[in-house]
Amino acid sequence: MTRFTAPFCLMLLITIMSCTSPLRKKDKDTLYQIEQVWTLSDRDLDSAIAVSKSLEGTVYTSSEYTRMKYDLLNIRIRYKRNIPASSADSIRKIVSYMEQHGTGKDKMRAYYYMGGIYDDLHDSPRAVEYALKSLEYVEFPHSCDTIIAQMCYSMLSEIYRKQRNTQEAINMALAGLRLAEQTGKTRCWYIMDVATSYNWADDKEECMEYCRKAYKKLLEEKDYRKNMPIASEMMFLFAQDGDYGKVDTLDAILKDIPEHKHSHIYHHSKGIVYEEKGELDSALAYYNKDLSISSPRERSATLSHMFLIYRYQGDYQKATECALQYQNGMRDLHRAEEQEWTRNAKGMYDYQKDKEREETLAWENDIIKFGGISAIAILLCIILVIVVLTSRHEKKMLET
Repeated sequence: MTRFTAPFCLMLLITIMSCTSPLRKKDKDTLYQIEQVWTLSDRDLDSAIAVSKSLEGTVYTSSEYTRMKYDLLNIRIRYKRNIPASSADSIRKIVSYMEQHGTGKDKMRAYYYMGGIYDDLHDSPRAVEYALKSLEYVEFPHSCDTIIAQMCYSMLSEIYRKQRNTQEAINMALAGLRLAEQTGKTRCWYIMDVATSYNWADDKEECMEYCRKAYKKLLEEKDYRKNMPIASEMMFLFAQDGDYGKVDTLDAILKDIPEHKHSHIYHHSKGIVYEEKGELDSALAYYNKDLSISSPRERSATLSHMFLIYRYQGDYQKATECALQYQNGMRDLHRAEEQEWTRNAKGMYDYQKDKEREETLAWENDIIKFGGISAIAILLCIILVIVVLTSRHEKKMLET
């Protein structure tokens, strides 16, 4: 009997271990692919989208952890495609899960995208809160995604600029650039964040110093389509500085990008360039193109420029129309922001309630797991006692 008892115990232990394994092999393979797509989305977004779609069928027969990682990947892809979020519901669910079951890196990424979505919804306080939560993981190298950290600093810098808190905007931009230099991941985008922040602080000397550094890095990277917004911004800064050699170089680069890919920033920048040159009709033509594709929040600066041009030209009727558009747009924007804050407040209340329920369930699950482990341990002890007693009994039988 002893010959059969030992193999039986071994098989029982293997079965228990295989049943309690946190991830099946399929999950591990899928998680590896999700991580590969996550990295790919920084280099080739179209390919990342295609691979992500191919994983859909596999993901939804995988573990909940794998599904949450996949959902976070899709939020990242939508974010990179500049598709604004309509609510924070999906990211709240992911954050709530990752806080209970995710790694440090999972939490860092989820917090960043939650902050980004709140920024899209014009809820700056919560955007700042979650960006800072994400940055808490910078101090832990094994949990830190340095690209996410740099994006956090960039987002915080932009939020502070919108709030006219220029010193904090500069501090965040410089912190992001220092991290990029330390990790060898310096990009023209992060250099330009510093230039933009100094520009908002009316420190033209520092602004142009970093703008020239960003320009040099832009020409090295040669990823002009991805960097079109900052190349457009550089163009009007160099125009204001009187460096039309760089303006013409940037204009030639941006003209090679198909027109339907041009953002409102490009048209706004072209308008400023022509305004600086004194070609006011051309400036107005580009400002009108900007108004046709920009969001209400983005139109305010363009309307201000148009108001000044029309007033200078003596066309007071059009100047008045621009002023009224600006006034109505700002009023509608404030009203929309109040509605978003109200909706987000309710959403956060629901989120906190969900967290409390999940914590209760997690505590109950821990008790069940503990009970299960205890039962297995008791079972093993019983088997060992039976083995020992059987062995002793056989020994006595042989002795007699």
